[in-house]
Formats: sequence, structure tokens, C-alpha cells
Amino acid sequence: MKKTRVCFAIIIVAVLLFSMAFSSKAETHYKYEPEAWQLHRLGLFAGASAHTFNPDLGAPLTRQVGITLLLNFFGKRSDVEALMPDEVSRILQKYKDQSEIFAWARPYLAYAVKTGMVAGTSNETISPNNILDGYSFAALILRHLGYTVDRSNFTHSIEMLNKIGGISSSETGLFTKSLLIKNDGIRIIYTTLFATAKDGQTVVEKLINSGHISLEKAVAYNLVKYAGVDNIEVVNSGYVTVKRPTMYDQIYYGIYEALYNYESKLVLPDSPYTDSPQKVFQLIEKCLQENPHLFYYSGCVYFSDGTVKFQYSKDSITGINQRNALKQRIEEIVREVITPEMSDYEMELALHDYLIQFCQYDKNGYEKSDIPPESYNAYGALCLGTAVCEGYAEAMKLLLNRVGIECQIITGTANDEKHAWNIVKIDGETYHLDATYNDPVLSDGTSTIRYHYFNLTDMEIEKDHVWNRRNYPACNSTKYNYYVYNSLIVSDYQDFIKLTVNSVNNGIYNLTLKIKNSENFNYISAVKEVCNRLYRSCTVLYNKELGIVDLMF
Repeated sequence: MKKTRVCFAIIIVAVLLFSMAFSSKAETHYKYEPEAWQLHRLGLFAGASAHTFNPDLGAPLTRQVGITLLLNFFGKRSDVEALMPDEVSRILQKYKDQSEIFAWARPYLAYAVKTGMVAGTSNETISPNNILDGYSFAALILRHLGYTVDRSNFTHSIEMLNKIGGISSSETGLFTKSLLIKNDGIRIIYTTLFATAKDGQTVVEKLINSGHISLEKAVAYNLVKYAGVDNIEVVNSGYVTVKRPTMYDQIYYGIYEALYNYESKLVLPDSPYTDSPQKVFQLIEKCLQENPHLFYYSGCVYFSDGTVKFQYSKDSITGINQRNALKQRIEEIVREVITPEMSDYEMELALHDYLIQFCQYDKNGYEKSDIPPESYNAYGALCLGTAVCEGYAEAMKLLLNRVGIECQIITGTANDEKHAWNIVKIDGETYHLDATYNDPVLSDGTSTIRYHYFNLTDMEIEKDHVWNRRNYPACNSTKYNYYVYNSLIVSDYQDFIKLTVNSVNNGIYNLTLKIKNSENFNYISAVKEVCNRLYRSCTVLYNKELGIVDLMF
């Protein structure tokens, strides 16, 4: 069962017209505004205001602005703020032009002088308002990354930054101008996220390892992805051009941050992605599906001025504590069941089996129509051991993503009820995986693991599942279907009897087989024949839609 969330749109025409007119006159957009927002949300860019985010991208990239940008970007803000005011004054007192330094920039320039990041432009001046050119800004970055930049190669600093994975060849000409503005600086430092330092690590890896960017956020922002249990892979690594964040990203991650922090409201900018309530609601649902660690969103109210007011079924402290507990639980599970030599298929199978063995379907809540919020999420599935389909699907996605396997949540209906399951990618091919349907509750109240819905094609699962195919990748491969991969498909009556008898004689007493042409297959007769030959009784379950027979001797 999938939960339905409630969203309302309040359309006030007068307000809409006013806000549209105001926006068209008052807003000035710069090319690299999405990068500024992205860096801001990562905690690497503060903007020009302590109260609201104002990137001020049209400001000249002076020495004091550029140095502040870089120190914040490289995670040095706390070190800068640790400088006492008297130490700042003592460091800067020798410069006759220190009065030109803005109050907010003083500790940054003092820190830069103290650490040798910059020197004065003379013995008595620091020239805080001199505007940086592209070579100077690139040189500051390169030196911080451990490279040597001196008079012999200073004019090649932009080219050097390109060679280590920063700004692309097509962009280098944009930044060779003598006077940069903040907008230019933002693009240069954003691409520097993916540059490789002298020690071989990318900047984004360094920021994650030092704790300046959380790994969870870096994964959510698609900066890195898991590559096995103990490794991460930089997403932009090896690209000719660092992929630019877009206006869509700016809005999407704004929604993500609001839901992650349990914020009560968010004001969305005018854009093609927010010009109707339906588009906003779809974006919110997409964000939730792609980030199952966002708990307890229960609906929203959308106002025509772009304001979204969020509603939650639990308080923020509970949600954050449970999210942290889930994160720790996932690490424990992965360490317990995954080994380095496992293939993607083997990891998928191991995590699937763990989930089904640990989690029970919330039959009690379902039958009483009183399902608790926890049963709809991965916390319920992996920490409490109780969930409905949405909780199973979210848990499966988080577990598989954690070991580097692509997995998404798919919603639709199954047997005419709202339902959620997964699509996984193994060796470049996509498959349907329904962990809920592989964990059936039997008539006697017990449950047992099944593989009927393990890596199915569209054609197979469409027999009892319905979904909007335009929204999801096609699944046509059978290579990693459980029955194909394990040679558990029988072609006819005699093949069924032979394989079953041989398996039991070899000590295999629980068996699942898929009938290749099941329409005319008399499974009752075949099972009776097997039992007569073995002088044994058995319990039989038959999935007519998929032609699968489960036998327990």
C-alpha cells in the first residue's frame, strides 16, 4: 500500500499578477547563479548578507572578495572566525590602506596573510579593492591545492587549472579578462570542486573527508556516488566539461533542503518548473522518491506568490533522530552482509534477502486501516522491522544505493491497489524488483522469502502491476532474473519432475521453479507425480500469473 499525500493550491490572481510584474523589473539574473546557490547550500559560499542569501554576483571580484570566497570554499571559515579581534588588528596594522577593508573581510585577509596565502602588494599596502584578474584568482587556487605558481608559469595558471579538472578548455577564454566580477569567481570555484589536488585527491573528496561537506549531502547533490562499501566516485570526474547546475537544480535542491531540515515554508523563484501548482507538487514528489531519507512529509499548501507551506506528520527532532538511526543501521547491514568479492547481482540478492528476513509486512495496521507513519518509510522497515510497500521500496533503494547499485522507486498499482516497488540497474540493464511481493504473508500467518518478483521484465510484471511507463526506463533484459540466472526454468512436465526429484535426492528440500510455458501446465498433476516418486508429502504454492511453483518437502 502506498500513502497518498495531500497538496493544496491557493490561487490569488491579484497577488500573482503583482509578483510577476515585480519580478520582471527587480530581479537581475547572472549566468552562474545556480552555482552560487549550490555552493551556498553546501556551506561553501555565504553571500553578501548574514540574514538572507544574497549572492551579489555583480560585485567586482576584488582581492578582499576573492580571498573571502576562496577561504569559505576551502572550508576555512571556522579557522578564520577563531582569530581574535586583537590578532586581526595586529596582523593588518602594518598596511596603511587597511581602512579600505570591509569589516566582514578583515579576519579573512588577516588569516590569508598569517598563513601565507597572500602577501601585501607592497610593504605598506594590501590593496583590498584591487580587482583580480583570472590568472591571479586561478593562481591562488592552484597554490592552495599544492601546486607551484611563480613568474615562470603565472600566465598559464588558468590553463593549469583546466588540466587538473577545473574549468574546461571552452571556458578558459572567458576568464582571461583583466577585471573579474563575483559571478566569474563563482564559476571558477564551482568547477574547482572536481579539480585534483597535488596529492591526487579531488577537492570535493577533501571537503567530504574533512567534514566540510557531509557525504549524505554530496550524494544527494549528485557530486559523488557510492562505488562499493568503502569507496566513493566523483560524478563529474573525467568529464571534458564540469556539468553546470541549472535553474531546475536550484529549485530541486531548495525543496530538498527544506524537507531535509523540516522547514515550514519555502519561497520558490519564478521559472518554467514552478509556473503551476501541479509542477511544484510533482517536483516535491520526485524529490521525496529520490531521497527516501526525507521522512514524514504529509502534504503542502501552495500559494500563488511561490510560497510553499509544508506539513509533517512528526516533529523535526523525531525525524532527524530517526534519520540518523537509519543511516547507522544501513551501515551495520552493509558491513554484515556484503563482502568485497560480491558482484552487483550478489549484493542485490544479499540485501534483498536481509530486508525480507528482518522486516514483516504491517498486516495489522493494513487490516485496521491504521498504518503508523513509520511503516511508510525505511526507518520502519530497517529499524523497527515493520513496513508496508513504500517502506520496503525505500529501504531497498537506500541499501542498494549505499553499495553503488542504481535503484529507483516506482509507483503504480498492483492487483488494483496503490503500490510501490523498485527498478534496479545491474550491469547496465534495468529490472523490476518488488521486495514486498517477495515477502508474502501466508494464510497461517507465517511469511517466507520468495523470488517471484526478483528482476523481472516489463512483460512479466505487467501481469499484475500497472505503472506509467513514460516515467520509467524500459525493463527488457532477463539475464539477471532470479530463475534465469540460477537455471531454475523448466520447459515441460517431464523436465519439472526430473529437476525436482534430483534436487530433493541431493538434499534440497525447498525449491522454486519457473515453468517456461505455463498456460497448459498441470502443476497439481506434476507435483503428485513427484511426491509419488519420492514417497514424500510437500507444501505447494503456485503463482499462476508468473508460472512459478514453490515446493517445500
